[in-house]
Amino acid sequence: MQEFTSKKLFESLISDQIAENQFLEFKAYHFPLGKIESKVKEELAKDIVAMANAEGGQIILGISESDKGVATEVIGTGCPLSKFDDVQMAIKGVLMAKVRPRLHGISMQPIELSKDNIAIVLKYPRALLARML
Repeated sequence: MQEFTSKKLFESLISDQIAENQFLEFKAYHFPLGKIESKVKEELAKDIVAMANAEGGQIILGISESDKGVATEVIGTGCPLSKFDDVQMAIKGVLMAKVRPRLHGISMQPIELSKDNIAIVLKYPRALLARML
């Protein structure tokens, strides 16, 4: 699995026209000031559970995609780096509250795109029979 650790690597997803697959998804979620809507938290948790039950993988938050799942633009989440901990706690909170058995080994890495905008790489290992409550 490729490690996405910089804006330059994100831009290569666009230039190389990389499509989503069983290990990689793109989400264009927007978290202004670190606030995540309940609906978005639920959708994200369902995506994580589905992919973890398959093989594990990563979701990149802040990349838009075409209707064919090809990365089209690095847009970020609209969240500044200073609010990353809030986003991370919100995502982990919904996973702890709504997923059984609990998913272990989840990591989130912010990638600063500009002063007020980050993308987030969310990685998770394979799980066995995780489900939403």
